[in-house]
Amino acid sequence: MKFGRTVHSLIKALSRYEGVKVVLIAPEQLRLPSYMKDEVCDKHGMDYKEVSSLEEAMGELDVLYMTRVQQERFDDLDEYERLKDSFILDADKLKTAQSHMRILHPLPRVNEIAVEVDADPRAAYFRQVENGKIVRMALMVKLLEWAKDDSKTRPLLPEGAEKNTRVCTNPKCISNMENVERLCRQSLNGDGKWRCVYCESEVK
Repeated sequence: MKFGRTVHSLIKALSRYEGVKVVLIAPEQLRLPSYMKDEVCDKHGMDYKEVSSLEEAMGELDVLYMTRVQQERFDDLDEYERLKDSFILDADKLKTAQSHMRILHPLPRVNEIAVEVDADPRAAYFRQVENGKIVRMALMVKLLEWAKDDSKTRPLLPEGAEKNTRVCTNPKCISNMENVERLCRQSLNGDGKWRCVYCESEVK
């Protein structure tokens, strides 16, 4: 929840719809950042709650979106080792899940979904990956069409983004690891902070 770009993107997409309730499942150290709650969930009136284990929420879920604990996002290897096995989905945990629930995952997985789950009819992540390839193909075709249409032009920078010398506080950010322009925007919640356009971490 804290570092996962796929999760942040999913929450932003879901915030555009009504009647969606999101259950954020993560240990205290990896919970959704406050700026995501302020700028996305609260701003759009999204119904959400936070829990600390899969077991607390399993029975009420229609969709379980799994992600891995990303080693590359941790500066402290001991912290990663302590948390990496916190959430492993196996057949036993699925006993309380609804029969219509679907399990999604952006893949690749490490060990967060046991292989035994692959045979469960609720497992939809391989189908998800196949569909994702088709969607990306369609998007590429549409972008190539738009490239020839002057009415579809848009600014190169995201709305509100500025080029400057502020440094992202995330040492793993692409702006700190590669030779790219530093881009940031002001937080939408009015706290006066600036955020990196690439990873959304605070910049200073």
